[in-house]
Amino acid sequence: DLSSLGCCFTEGFWVAVAIEDITAGTRPSLLFSSASNDPNPVGTCEQWLSINGELTTALPEDFAWASMMIEGECAPCLEEEEIDCVGDVIGDDLQCGSLIQVNCGSEVILLTDQTNSTGQSNVSSYCCSPWDESGPEKLYRIDVPEAGSLAATLQDVDGGDVDLFLLDSCSAGNCLLAADSSFSVTDLPGGTYHIVVDGFDGDIATYNLEIICFGDCPAQSCDNEIEFGSPSGSLYLDGEWDRTLDAGYYAYYAGAGNTQQILSGAPDACDWQPVVSWNSIDGSANRMLAADPRDGGQFWCGTIDDYENGTGHLYLVNNSGAVEHSWGAIANLPSMRWSGAAFDPDHNHLWVFIRDSSDAGNSRAWELDVSNPSSPLIL
Repeated sequence: DLSSLGCCFTEGFWVAVAIEDITAGTRPSLLFSSASNDPNPVGTCEQWLSINGELTTALPEDFAWASMMIEGECAPCLEEEEIDCVGDVIGDDLQCGSLIQVNCGSEVILLTDQTNSTGQSNVSSYCCSPWDESGPEKLYRIDVPEAGSLAATLQDVDGGDVDLFLLDSCSAGNCLLAADSSFSVTDLPGGTYHIVVDGFDGDIATYNLEIICFGDCPAQSCDNEIEFGSPSGSLYLDGEWDRTLDAGYYAYYAGAGNTQQILSGAPDACDWQPVVSWNSIDGSANRMLAADPRDGGQFWCGTIDDYENGTGHLYLVNNSGAVEHSWGAIANLPSMRWSGAAFDPDHNHLWVFIRDSSDAGNSRAWELDVSNPSSPLIL
């Protein structure tokens, strides 16, 4: 809901796009991007592109990019009093010993059942606003990352009129902006900021306070290609992001033979790792990839020998490319017709996706306990 910030967006933001049908051309890879002519595109370090069979992070001209428009109603833009901090501060300075610490993160923060009645009425004027703020003040502190974005909105206000103030220190003389009920700022220098809810003309109220805080995408470009030989095809078949190791992986198959390859890297650091090559039993593509962070990092892979009959193999491959274990069948697993996989590091469980050979809609996800990697058990 884009209206949750109170105003229409003026900055770009991320959209995830799933391509459902391809009639011609090269297969897409990770599907996060923005328009190629965007003046503030997402960092290319966040993207992997497949161009003529080569995987690269170099930004192409207009290849495999799409311009998008999102339409919808926005909430009315609330007027904000944003004034240079040149006015007088009336009263003693803020009492910063009793405040609420808020942690910046990817989730929306909602503080419910708040009130300024427990605060002290030490300040009745801020240097960035001409308003009479003689009511009690309630203080919140938040650490914002470099080039961060911060938004705050008062909700369900009851009992009186309260206003919002953003300070770059716990001082009414360092006020950045004043707002009646909502503000949104971007590209903040990293550091500690204070949000103050103060009572207008002595008012006291109860309210909920919604805070959104996140860091912008790093503005770095990784234009080095990932070198893995000269493939005869462009079969990038499955991808995985390992949140434990903070790295991305991609399964690659050249189109023939038993050699499989796993591309890996940490895009945020522009740090591409050596390709992991391994040999499968079946001369077919590795149809699934799940990264397992245990033992220095390993991979669950799967090939299909006979698609119609559902035969194939499951593999556990270490980060050097050696096959630690392989299975031609798993008890109670109906087939080896792999379509994808994901690893749950919190429980050491492997989710595998098995595709039906027909169009009867009988595809299934199966949960395996791989706490003992040599003995997968169907749950």
